[in-house]
Amino acid sequence: QVSVTATGTGLTYQWKLSTDGGVSFTDIAGATSATLSLSNISADMNSNQYQCLINGTCTTNLTSNAAVLSIAASPNTPTVTDVSRCGTGTVTLSGAVSTNETIDWYSATTGGTLIGSGASITSPSISASTTYYAQTRNTITSCLAQSRSALVANVLATPSAPTGTGASICGSGTATLSATPGANEVIDWYSASTGGTLLLAGSNTYTTPNLTATTNYYATSRNASCSAATRTTVAVTVNALPAAVTTVVNATKCGTDTSTISATASTGFTINWYSDSTKLNLLQSGTVTGVNKFITPVLSSTTLYWAVQKSLTNGCLSAASKRVTTTINPRPAAPSATPGSRCGTGTVVLRAVAPTSPVGTLAWYSVATGGTSLSTATSYTTASLTTTTNYYVEAKTTSTACVSATRTIVPATVNAVPAIPTAVGASRCGTGTVAISANPASGLTVDWYSAATGGTALLTGNITYTTPSLTATKSYYAAARNATTTCVSATRATVTATVTSVLSAPTSLTGTTSICSIVGTATGATYTTTAVTGATNYAWTIPTGAVIDSGSNGLKIRVRFITAGANDSIFVQANNGCLGAKRVLKLVTTGCATTPFVKNGIGAGNSAGHSASLQTSANNLGLSLYPNPTSNVIHMKLMNASNEIAELKIMDLEGRVIKTYQTHSTQIETFGNDLKPGVYFIKVTQGTQSVIKRFVKM
Repeated sequence: QVSVTATGTGLTYQWKLSTDGGVSFTDIAGATSATLSLSNISADMNSNQYQCLINGTCTTNLTSNAAVLSIAASPNTPTVTDVSRCGTGTVTLSGAVSTNETIDWYSATTGGTLIGSGASITSPSISASTTYYAQTRNTITSCLAQSRSALVANVLATPSAPTGTGASICGSGTATLSATPGANEVIDWYSASTGGTLLLAGSNTYTTPNLTATTNYYATSRNASCSAATRTTVAVTVNALPAAVTTVVNATKCGTDTSTISATASTGFTINWYSDSTKLNLLQSGTVTGVNKFITPVLSSTTLYWAVQKSLTNGCLSAASKRVTTTINPRPAAPSATPGSRCGTGTVVLRAVAPTSPVGTLAWYSVATGGTSLSTATSYTTASLTTTTNYYVEAKTTSTACVSATRTIVPATVNAVPAIPTAVGASRCGTGTVAISANPASGLTVDWYSAATGGTALLTGNITYTTPSLTATKSYYAAARNATTTCVSATRATVTATVTSVLSAPTSLTGTTSICSIVGTATGATYTTTAVTGATNYAWTIPTGAVIDSGSNGLKIRVRFITAGANDSIFVQANNGCLGAKRVLKLVTTGCATTPFVKNGIGAGNSAGHSASLQTSANNLGLSLYPNPTSNVIHMKLMNASNEIAELKIMDLEGRVIKTYQTHSTQIETFGNDLKPGVYFIKVTQGTQSVIKRFVKM
């Protein structure tokens, strides 16, 4: 713009243009005001002159001085760089221009509000990103750049303060702190809440140096551009260490078992239990003050534990640990014992061996566990027992008082007393041995003695006993014995070995000796003998071909002769249970004797035979038959027989076997009531010995 100033009244203005250096001017159409505004200025307008012709009431054609138009070059647009800030506040706006140039800062690309001028200015406070526009201005020519440069003032998001996690340490030491930033953020650690020393950048954790007192540290969140406006205080609390435990209770156990140990904590403290003195392996954490107990696992050997005092307020542990010992003493082995037994009601002595390595003692009980000790001696005598009863003995180590894990069962066996055996006596005639016997209950055997009590056994384990050679009756004593329990009957059975003396022969035997005249007739002959002291009856033996008509076992008999033999005789023996010596009367049969024939070793047919026994071999076996002849039954008893079973055969005169029996040496056989009248033979065989005798059934 070009303006002119004039004073007066009624003034009019006419601007003129000279393009020839002021030589001539021409009116500018429409330029009739005090101010001339030029537009669309171009370089060819350089050096144009402008003047104004002024007319007024008092003045006419007054010409102003000429204004020369000089056209300068427009400045370049400034060079600017976007800026940023964290959160609300001002920013520095700056740009680069040439000499004699400055920058005008605007809020719009054209027009707009001038914010300020200068190559560097401070913006107003902004809370959001804002674009500013810089226009170069020549400070001499005032020329402006043709356009403006845009500068973005970025307002960046500020991270929130992080969440911090402090730490507590017990006594001096380092601590590790932590803080939690937001997404895509890191933590920077400082020694002060503002300013201060950056201790560690870009780490969520920070390990302090060694501390002896409670200390605060400060954590701030930082993203790629900004840090939080405030820092979070993260404290390290340094707590004092508790005093060491002073009172503990050790434990002692016998054998594999758990144990209870204890330690006493001060008020406000509790006890932690460890398996090591360095507190690496925690076994139990305490929760109460005062006495704290710990039950160990099952232990088989002595084991150490450590008690550490812990603060119930801050969990700090005492620096020192207190050792607590669980002593495991071995249990002695169950003692070896010797059971006892007895026969029948009474006391029983039981025995056991006390331990010697280590030295120990014994204790006797009536029950397998618990109960009251009956005795501590190595032997124990029970109360009187009627039945088998178990007792129990345990070992106890003297030095540790440990007892065996189990008690040894020691039976006190009460065995039944066998019943007295049944005596079976025996007898013999004259000096010699006697086979006696006793019959015990099933499963028992017999021991033989010469006395009713005491004495030495003569024979054991046999139901029969053969005496030595006896000259008189003697009693022996048989005790029943259980071979398993060795119990014997309370008393012994008296078994009598009867020895009957052999009577002497009668002093005389008289009667008819010449019998030929009466053989085969009904006429008989009488035979008489004298009495023998001690005899109960008399045994008569007559020839085979004769029969006794009367008498048979008295001092006198009457004999009828059916046939006669060359060697016939009659003999008599006194009998007191044993047949005595024979008194023989030889008969005279010359002229009437017949020759006997032998069939099967037995006299048969019409022979007169011989009155004596017919032996098949030389032996000691004897045979007593009475009465003979008999009208009913006849009794038979073996003489000098062994204990073997004997076979008895009854045969007729032809040697045919009519009956067969088995007999024992001690038995008296009775037979004949079913036999018809006639002459018979009896043959007894025992082992290798045999004897034959004739008898007559009338």
